Amino acid sequence: MVAEGTNLALHVLKVLEIDPARIDRGLRDTDPAAESAGSAAEDRSVLYSPTAAAALERAASEAVGLGHNYVGCEHLLLGLIAEPDGAAGQLLRDLGAELRLTRRTVSAALAGYVHLRAQTPAPAASHPERALAAALQQHLQPLVRRVEQLERRMGPGL
Repeated sequence: MVAEGTNLALHVLKVLEIDPARIDRGLRDTDPAAESAGSAAEDRSVLYSPTAAAALERAASEAVGLGHNYVGCEHLLLGLIAEPDGAAGQLLRDLGAELRLTRRTVSAALAGYVHLRAQTPAPAASHPERALAAALQQHLQPLVRRVEQLERRMGPGL
């Protein structure tokens, strides 16, 4: 997800002020086997660990909960954060990713994406992802700040 570089989950992390490069470094420090994860992912016969399988199940549940018929990187991000035993989820939580706020940010990003697509003429062929990412971040930042303010006011029992 981090290596891919242009997915919604990475934009959500940036809005949450979590640097994806720190995730990559943190996982490599935690699990030296992560260095060869890319080549293992290309082998379709590789089985997932129980923790990875649980995170994928949680990602699918998040997708269904959001009313989606696909599992994207944004759902995978939520599944990883929700999985209590995984190294990736623990690292994300240590960096400040909280499940409820991340889920709200994903929902807002998806709503913003749909709105922007409806309002924006077809982008020029050069770097449409960058233009969309910048617009998403600009539109989401006030919403994220407002959600954080509301959560602080309502306290931890929210």
